Amino acid sequence: MRTPRQSVLNLAGCLVALLLVWGVVLPALTTQPQVEEQLDWLDERGIDPSAMFYTELDLKWSPSAENVTAIADRDTPRPPLTP
Repeated sequence: MRTPRQSVLNLAGCLVALLLVWGVVLPALTTQPQVEEQLDWLDERGIDPSAMFYTELDLKWSPSAENVTAIADRDTPRPPLTP
């Protein structure tokens, strides 16, 4: 059985870990070239990533040729389905 002191130490350890991730790791990730590129892409389109719901996006962001083709295919009119 845990003593109250062990519980407090466990809670303090979890809080320190959370603060390190939130205050050090996540800000460091924003300086990575790939993340900066994606943030620039969002800024160019006026998208606030902190207010974005993923269900509102047409297509996940990626500079790949596959996604460019998918967008072109999506915009191409298709014949109606017949029963």
